Amino acid sequence: MSSVLGCGRVLPGGRMIPSCVGSRPQRQLFHQARLRPRASNPGKDVLGSFVDLANFVSADGMKKKLNAFEDLAYKMGGEVYVDVNGWHLYVKDIKVGGSSEIRMHNVLAQQIGEKVVASGRVDEAEIKAVMKAIPLDLGGGKVKVSLLDSIGKTCMYDLTRAIEEWMDDR
Repeated sequence: MSSVLGCGRVLPGGRMIPSCVGSRPQRQLFHQARLRPRASNPGKDVLGSFVDLANFVSADGMKKKLNAFEDLAYKMGGEVYVDVNGWHLYVKDIKVGGSSEIRMHNVLAQQIGEKVVASGRVDEAEIKAVMKAIPLDLGGGKVKVSLLDSIGKTCMYDLTRAIEEWMDDR
């Protein structure tokens, strides 16, 4: 009877278990839920474009700019993360403006690195000003917060310490 209705399950030994008794919908298995198609551009869900990417990407010296602060970017990538209800999204994993090559930690290192090198010292107020100007789009753009507002105090301390270490190593 169950095979005629198209519902049910056959156990080893040929015993049939009907699964369409009543009108309750079947539960979706965990592995089936993971196979749903993802958004076409998940990077834009997290981060809006915060620098003039056309100027940054098309500049002949893009690689030189990124390489000049590569060590700082590496340190930032391991120290700085966006904290969303206990979940840590490291800046090295955030794509900038949907680009597959440019990551947040590279651009952040370039912007902060230029200010620190120009002033010759690590000024926490300048670092906070740069991070305050970087918007993050959450929930597909429903909510905008600054990068500064999305990191914790410990993370900010670790970032400042990493920049100081980078300055000492130069």
